Amino acid sequence: MPPDKAASADNQQETLQSFYYYTGFCCGEISCSLVRFRNPTSLTGGVRYYPDITISNADDRHLNEINQVIGGGLGIISPIKGGFNLKFRGKRKANRLLAFFDSYPPIVGDLFQSRLALLRYSIAVLQCRTTRKHSRNDRDILEHIRDQFVYIKKTGKPLRTFSQHQQDSMAIGYFLAGVFDAEGSVGLKSRGIGKTKQPFFAVAMKDQRVVELFHSFLGVGHF
Repeated sequence: MPPDKAASADNQQETLQSFYYYTGFCCGEISCSLVRFRNPTSLTGGVRYYPDITISNADDRHLNEINQVIGGGLGIISPIKGGFNLKFRGKRKANRLLAFFDSYPPIVGDLFQSRLALLRYSIAVLQCRTTRKHSRNDRDILEHIRDQFVYIKKTGKPLRTFSQHQQDSMAIGYFLAGVFDAEGSVGLKSRGIGKTKQPFFAVAMKDQRVVELFHSFLGVGHF
């Protein structure tokens, strides 16, 4: 009985760590924003804000799996040129994803964590509203959050540096596997005068610390 119990505990631990794969995948494919809508029927120029999370990929079956695992099936998949979008819009749906990322946070990824921090901040402001119309102060805060989302997207610079969440090698492995499915590439490239082929494995993304984690975890390659 003791060996079986130990094996069961190990299997359960690996199952829990495997969810970091989805966090890693989102680290590569997610985009976040705070969408603003004006109500055309409002006599006072009413404005509404909605947190928006979009995950893009060419494989709609994979997006459906992600929708079920991290979003409880609340997301909507729609076709785009060359692939599909999985979209979560509104406080309830965004909170569902944030709850998953609270349990399985990005191991590293300053850009991803900056976006999540802005989402949390915007939802906190929206949930504290006590009237149907946003106060001037709330609107100023929400517009500032929108500007920060745009700044991150245009510059590729995070709000700050975040600490590494996990040191467990299994969790890191699953996380990097997800990132690689989102942002990695493999193939053959020509080498030398004879044009012999050399296999390559590459990850290219703006989040520097994620690429550095690949380099340190694998112990090979060039950064």
